[in-house]
Amino acid sequence: MSATQQPKLVGQRIGHGRYELESVLGLGAYGVVYRAFDLRHKQTSKKTASVDLSRMPNWNDSNTYVAVKCLDKSQMDSRQRAFQHRETLLHTMTSSHPNVVTLHEIIDDEDAPFIFIVMEYCPNGDLFSMITEKQRYAVIREPPLLNTKYDDGRPLPDDAQLLQKHAAMDMVIKEIFNQILDAVEHCHSLGIYHRDLKPDNILCSHDGAKVFLGDFGLATGDRWSKDFGCGSTFYMGPECQGGLGNRISHYNTAANDVWSLGVILINLICGRNPWKQATMKDEIFREYVRDPDYLLKILPISPETNAVLKRIFTLRPELRCSIRDLRRWVHAIPRLRATPLDIWLRQHPPKASHVPYRIACVQA
Repeated sequence: MSATQQPKLVGQRIGHGRYELESVLGLGAYGVVYRAFDLRHKQTSKKTASVDLSRMPNWNDSNTYVAVKCLDKSQMDSRQRAFQHRETLLHTMTSSHPNVVTLHEIIDDEDAPFIFIVMEYCPNGDLFSMITEKQRYAVIREPPLLNTKYDDGRPLPDDAQLLQKHAAMDMVIKEIFNQILDAVEHCHSLGIYHRDLKPDNILCSHDGAKVFLGDFGLATGDRWSKDFGCGSTFYMGPECQGGLGNRISHYNTAANDVWSLGVILINLICGRNPWKQATMKDEIFREYVRDPDYLLKILPISPETNAVLKRIFTLRPELRCSIRDLRRWVHAIPRLRATPLDIWLRQHPPKASHVPYRIACVQA
């Protein structure tokens, strides 16, 4: 829906006067998402103790906000209405989980021109902006350091302050990724497969400490699907794009979600994607197929992180790791990122005179 097509509803009240639409949060294919003021949600100071304040912006005891997705019925045919019904049904089924965006209610009066879907409001936007714009998780660029090299170009042994910074960031990334795993595992336990896992569809609390899975528009209850190309190209497994060899007839939607989780993990650690698409047309992915350790050469990741990624990005979906194993393995990784010294040592195979220095640094 273009800006000129969006309904002018700011300032109007819906839901028998309960919600007042305040501002536009975003535009979708079939509708607009608003931030709305819940006029009936009046909490006393005694009740706020049971409220998760981290999910509320500028909380006070007399108001709260919700996100309202407004769908124009005149822009939707019967097929699109069916898709929308499926999305709300699957979202409702998963909505009780603490890391899934809560779907509060659906307002669909028979004679009204719009459908309103009232959801939890997450004030800090999505994970994509937290990674790329706010750099809340990934350390995209290391700050330049003075006097960090020997005369021959070798970095000095890793600075303790830098290692401490990486360790703290690792803890944050692991916590955020664990919340995402919890949400996806909950969906899978209900027989629901998201098929569009990406940072854009993961929303954040006001301080970025909690994340919530949303947008079930492409979710399905089918463990096996013939709907190829479903999702976002950067995050699809090769089987979702028809396979690497002979054309396959269907793919495993649970395994495809796990592949997407691997790309999200790289987003969190490195602030980038490993490839544009997991097909042999992509030069980087083609190199990965040839050499499964290729990501270690182009990304600032530790060998332990690389080992886990290989278990995620196996080309045979039936051998791809489970979410339970993925959680355990990521938790056990001592360092997610490579340090500047790690990277230099990979790029400069040691000469005889440097062997003692390299061994000493690796052991340290």
